[in-house]
Amino acid sequence: MISLSGTKNVGILVVSCDRYSDLWEPFFHCLFKYWPDCPYQIYLGSGAIAFNNPRVRTLYYGNDISYSDNLSILLDKISECWVVTWVDDRFLSETVDTLLVQRLIEEAQCRGAAYSKLIPEGPLAIPEGESSWGMVPTGTRYRVSMTIGLWQKDLLKQLLIGDESAWEIERLGSVRSDRIGAPFLALTSDFRKSPPLRHIHVVIKGRLVRSSLGFLRKECLTNQLKKRVFESRISSFYVWSYHLLFRTVDFLRRRIGT
Repeated sequence: MISLSGTKNVGILVVSCDRYSDLWEPFFHCLFKYWPDCPYQIYLGSGAIAFNNPRVRTLYYGNDISYSDNLSILLDKISECWVVTWVDDRFLSETVDTLLVQRLIEEAQCRGAAYSKLIPEGPLAIPEGESSWGMVPTGTRYRVSMTIGLWQKDLLKQLLIGDESAWEIERLGSVRSDRIGAPFLALTSDFRKSPPLRHIHVVIKGRLVRSSLGFLRKECLTNQLKKRVFESRISSFYVWSYHLLFRTVDFLRRRIGT
């Protein structure tokens, strides 16, 4: 039976590595500024470098083997049955409605979801009555995402295999997820304009995202990230085109499903 106990059974794991330690101060600056009453235990996954903040518990995986191996080690160090995985290059950018996030998490728990994507990015779900969540069917591309999402920890462990990157987990793990009986959920399009965790994507493939510059300047964070160069304009256009394509496919799928 799935154990539900609100905040005590949910932890947040910020998955990172020592090469990205320059992101930690700005990341947690934004997290605590925009979510000061976060009710969940927060963990930071690190190879060997400590992060000194009383609100963050640093967990170590040691040698950097692979994303999947590192993540598996970190999950074994977390006592909570449910874990929100969060990548370190997505910074909160607006105040979080804690009660809304708690409601969404509790609803996903009650449905026994294996995974529930907490940001309204593709694939979005087709609405199911009054529910904030909808099923992501088996066979859907990127049914699994390593961005920001709630997992049943044991089922995430079951999904992982050794020597995979985060991208491979999303691509190949989505195929493996079809063998897991518990539902995979995504937010409905109702959350597109008012996401529960509004954020800015700051780094892609080690380079600063051009569209994040205004936000970083507003938060006075550019100096802390001055060692990183910006992505090329071609890369920026590619990412923009990719997201436009994903939004278009989601829109058409929802129209066909209604």
